[in-house]
Amino acid sequence: MPLRFELILNLTASLLIGAGVTIPLIDQLLIERKRKQMGYLISMISLILALLLNTLLIFSKEVLSPGILTVDSFGIIIVIAATFSALLVLIASVNEVGSWPTSTSYYSLIPIALLGIYYISFANDILLIFTSWMLTSVASYVIAGLRKDESSVEGAIKYSIMGMLSTVTMLYAIALLYGVSGTTNLYEIEKTLKLLNEEKTLLVKISLIMFIASLGFKFGIFPFHTWLPDVYGGVHPICVAYLAGVVEILPIAAFVRLLSIFSIIPTLQATYTLSIFMFSMLTMIFGNLVALVQKNVQRMLAYSTIAHAGYFLVGFTAFSVTKPILGTSASIMGLQGIALHLITYIIAKTGLFVALSYILRKIGNVDLISIRNLGRILPVTSFSASILLLSLMGIPPLIGFWSKLLLFLSVAGEYPSLTLVAALNSGISVAYYIVIIKNMYFTQNSTERQHLERIKDPEVIITIVTSLLTVILGLGIAPYIATYITLLK
Repeated sequence: MPLRFELILNLTASLLIGAGVTIPLIDQLLIERKRKQMGYLISMISLILALLLNTLLIFSKEVLSPGILTVDSFGIIIVIAATFSALLVLIASVNEVGSWPTSTSYYSLIPIALLGIYYISFANDILLIFTSWMLTSVASYVIAGLRKDESSVEGAIKYSIMGMLSTVTMLYAIALLYGVSGTTNLYEIEKTLKLLNEEKTLLVKISLIMFIASLGFKFGIFPFHTWLPDVYGGVHPICVAYLAGVVEILPIAAFVRLLSIFSIIPTLQATYTLSIFMFSMLTMIFGNLVALVQKNVQRMLAYSTIAHAGYFLVGFTAFSVTKPILGTSASIMGLQGIALHLITYIIAKTGLFVALSYILRKIGNVDLISIRNLGRILPVTSFSASILLLSLMGIPPLIGFWSKLLLFLSVAGEYPSLTLVAALNSGISVAYYIVIIKNMYFTQNSTERQHLERIKDPEVIITIVTSLLTVILGLGIAPYIATYITLLK
């Protein structure tokens, strides 16, 4: 293992573990006000240092050969995006979470959950994927219920119960794959799967379907989505900002590591393609159609999350495509689209749920009626949220346009029907995103309300930062990120 990678990986892991362990210890030693401040400070310092360390990896052209860990440009981008999003959520949450009796738990769980994402992004071993999955999952179940109100507790219970079923399914999939291949290393598994007989291939196909089901739970893929509307739609928005903007990276990273292996095995390609193709279409259609009839903005964004899981699956479908697109490998274009759309998604969902947290704190509700005339009451927050919504629609020149373009183009040559369905669904999504913008700016509220916004509030600052990033990345940086993306084989 190159010294640079070894040093950075170990330092970052030590920082995150150290913060997660130190904060609860301080909780027992200091008075309440000081321990909350110290917990916030320690968590922030650990995330800032982790972000700086991970950024150093961009400037190295080395790759880490396939062992337990595989360091490549995709993993680096994922880790940087996750750490940055976690930092934004932490900053935005200081006013809201600071008043909770569970605030120190929140501050300690943020770096702990991030550690699992960190390892799964570089994982080249199915046991490492499983342990990373467990670490982040358990932390996220607790985060969901930290506010301890009725809807948060209900959401956390549903989340954890469905999560346990997902984990058991993944464990069975791992057992089948290990039984067939005799190894947990993905590089060795790939070599073994290419030589399998028909009987063992059937077991691998069952393992593949079980992996898709278990990862699909956390991803929100239809029909494994049942927990998501209650969690993303009922838990406090500041917690959802972390779940949607950071924890959602977990299944995407796991999908990339696992499906990049399954998709290139000739005997598995038909099963792989049919499964991902159908899940993609059903997830997009279900998420967008149900979002259309929602009256609560938070639940609308929850179903939007399901729809975006379908868009990601379009890129995963391209992993098995052999026909080049515009002179580029379709699988590489699919991977680039996944990476760019992940950045689009992280920025937009983080900013939007932070904005909802601020709206909830200021006016007490986030349904469509309550946000009428919000453009006058919270002008900066409303404008920033509108930009983020436009990015999710795929409006040029925002980054959401480029990510959807790459995703949809990646399958256009071999599966034009999927491209058409994806494009139509993107059009459907415009309808409910526009309703939010329309209510904020073009619909009057029955009661006159005064200006409630303060620019220096951390939630407002974070919504500004995310909206600016959406514009800046879309105006020229997105193509450079796309060309940087590769996956070590």
